[in-house]
Amino acid sequence: MSSCPLSGRLPTAAGPRAAAVVALALALPVGAPDAHSASEDRDSAAPGKVCVGTRGFGVACLKGGDWVRWTRNGGALDSDFVYAIAACHGRIVVSTGRRLHEFDGENRRLMHWTPGSPARRIACDPTGGYWITGGRTLAKWTGRTWLSHSIDKALAAARAGWIDDLTVERNGRIWIVAGNRIAARFDGRDWRLFRAGAGLPDRWRLTGVHAGSGGSLWLAHDRGLARRQGSGWVNVAGPGSADVIAEAPDGALWLGYYGRITRYRNEFWTRFAPAARVKGLAADGSGRVWAATRYGLGVYDDGKWRWRRMADSALPSNDLAGVAVLGSGSPLPPLLAKPPGSLAFRLVRASGGALANARVDLCAAPPGRILQGGRSPCRGRPLHRISKTDGNGQVTFDGLPAADYFPAVLAPEGERWLIGASGRRTRVTAGRRSDLGTLRIRAANENGPAR
Repeated sequence: MSSCPLSGRLPTAAGPRAAAVVALALALPVGAPDAHSASEDRDSAAPGKVCVGTRGFGVACLKGGDWVRWTRNGGALDSDFVYAIAACHGRIVVSTGRRLHEFDGENRRLMHWTPGSPARRIACDPTGGYWITGGRTLAKWTGRTWLSHSIDKALAAARAGWIDDLTVERNGRIWIVAGNRIAARFDGRDWRLFRAGAGLPDRWRLTGVHAGSGGSLWLAHDRGLARRQGSGWVNVAGPGSADVIAEAPDGALWLGYYGRITRYRNEFWTRFAPAARVKGLAADGSGRVWAATRYGLGVYDDGKWRWRRMADSALPSNDLAGVAVLGSGSPLPPLLAKPPGSLAFRLVRASGGALANARVDLCAAPPGRILQGGRSPCRGRPLHRISKTDGNGQVTFDGLPAADYFPAVLAPEGERWLIGASGRRTRVTAGRRSDLGTLRIRAANENGPAR
């Protein structure tokens, strides 16, 4: 077994119970993407598809209940890490950073360099083309060229370095929210800013914006929703701080949060509890709603949710970046029976001594950032497993469903949880044993052993 030195730091934990920053040095491989699973003539975005972007494993699409893969090695993607995905004018648009890919129904793949930072949001323009934003970039692809626009005025008012969300009205005007403090409308030439006391009635913490197909406009904030009415806003009290919004054919709004999905229809709220953070929502032509989360793909149909994940399907990753739907979507594939796998590793201190009798938690979604106290960072996360290291620092987890796992460690002498730097993960493959070898841990602000 080899020893892995520590690198990187954790983000500062929030809240009064947050501990000093600590880190767990894990050399955790995420594995290589599977080979492309479909022939070239099926690799198109014809109507009747549901596509998800993954964080490291390309794009996976359902068509007729079968999976189709687009990857760097088999599908012409520039990268397998997907930042954003959307459906625009019969095409699937995928951001892999500084490049955008379009897949249409004629087996034609188009690729464009973005005019600035990686595109992290894509918004379809009903008048043609689509908008992207990321960092200080705001640009429209017209179908032939990029039109870039300055967002300095809006970002200065928001005291922010990027746009949090954007949407496009049916007349082509765009709306953005930024810095949790301002909404702004852009007509192609001028910005109009909305903030508390100057266009907004209250000091809302803004998290999302959505232009409805019927001309409605909605702002998501920390106390619910606000609907544009005339030159003002009407507040709708409800679950707050949604950062993903989609509209179903029946007019219902679907909202995604860190660990919740809600539906707002006919002035009533309905709440659902998925297993992980929601990264994308989209409705198909038959009225079903699809959800991309950091623990798999779900569809709401006939009053219930059904899910597909690595452990029971050919989905290449549970960690999804978004979902895009064309036409009537697709049936879900049948459930697959996969044998469990296992994971083993040894923990040592910075001094080289074994970390014996330490609690080790695993979960199949990124752990929380509360690092001190009795609450585990994996509490409430899917596939939560608990074990302890032996006298030699060795720990083994058997019977693990296929997934990407995130570890958290609690040394026996303290209350500080150590989690993987930068949210590192390790892949457990069905029917296989993964041994990571020796992993070295220490407090990020110390030169000696963790205390």
